[in-house]
Amino acid sequence: MRTNGWGRIINVSSLAGRMYVPMGGWYSASKYAMEALTDALRLELSPFGIHTVSIMPGPVETGFVSNIQTPVRDAKDVPDVYRRIGDMLRARNDGHRHGAVSADRVAEVVFRAATTKKPKTRYPITTQDRMSLCMKKLFSDRAWDKLLVSFYKLGDAIQPRKENHTA
Repeated sequence: MRTNGWGRIINVSSLAGRMYVPMGGWYSASKYAMEALTDALRLELSPFGIHTVSIMPGPVETGFVSNIQTPVRDAKDVPDVYRRIGDMLRARNDGHRHGAVSADRVAEVVFRAATTKKPKTRYPITTQDRMSLCMKKLFSDRAWDKLLVSFYKLGDAIQPRKENHTA
């Protein structure tokens, strides 16, 4: 690509690369890393005419969620607090699958990013994805945490621990 003086690198990341969700830190960490790599490559390669973009889908209609939920659901010796949180998140995810986009829709966006003359740096897939990213920018970290606790109804599953502040 450098020899040709042009090219395009398309990384498929996720909304999770810009916003975290409860019990999904492991996934968000990998996607935050992908976003950082994409940003760095964009800076490093742009002098060579190489565009680097990130495709950022939210939920996609695949077997991904089922594949990760089954081993967790069937695990033994899981502390009760984690099981309660997992049950709540599964119920929430099952209720929101209607917002998932097809893999074909994601492929259309990848094609557009690959063929447009001046690609955007990021491609959230849906209007809801774009709105979620805007909301995340508007909230402080603590306000976002409170929103997630409320949205995922985590207050019902997590009992705050009493901290001992004696010296």
